[in-house]
Amino acid sequence: MHDLLWRDEPGISTPSGVRFHDRRLRLIADRKDLRVIVTSPGLAERLVDVGIDESRLHTVRLGVDEDSVHAASESLVRDLLAEHGVRGPFTLYAGTREPRKNIERLLEAHKIAYATNSDLGPLVLAGPSGWGGVATGDAIVLGMVPRAMLLGLYRDATVFAYVPRAEGWVCRRWRRSTRARAWSPARRRPASRLMTSSFGSIRSSWTRSPGACWRR
Repeated sequence: MHDLLWRDEPGISTPSGVRFHDRRLRLIADRKDLRVIVTSPGLAERLVDVGIDESRLHTVRLGVDEDSVHAASESLVRDLLAEHGVRGPFTLYAGTREPRKNIERLLEAHKIAYATNSDLGPLVLAGPSGWGGVATGDAIVLGMVPRAMLLGLYRDATVFAYVPRAEGWVCRRWRRSTRARAWSPARRRPASRLMTSSFGSIRSSWTRSPGACWRR
């Protein structure tokens, strides 16, 4: 489980989505034989509060590279981006397009950052649509891409930006050598974590505020 955001902020989910997740949560709580994998800081304590025994909960970090899949070549990545009008540097978001992913704030943050640093390039969104619609503004929407292409986009992006409202530890450190450096908070902290880069400061906290990972 990633979070209980449908309970914390039901307005950003569809009614059917709220009902679906509540049914699944009740099923998980009632099935005593199930072990529950928790991927977000603080979530285990909340699940104990809803009736899941602590012995069933196992906290892990997300993110495993598939060694059998190799990144698409730079030329293939350039060709794909060129088909969508992107030539040169770009900022990448990878994930579903839905309210829980905080796309609206990402669009705003990118606009502010781009105004002072055009080297960020346009914002490129890779991934499918999810629960509920979101406006994508002037971002470039690629939709779903093959795993190899996604790895190539990660490699070639000037910045990787991921700002979900509640999910996960935000992002992990990639083991592979890339042009970009990944910033990843290692654990929940009581105060905000601040990262400064050449395009400004981005703050994230683990309390109901959007987290942030900028990869440069």
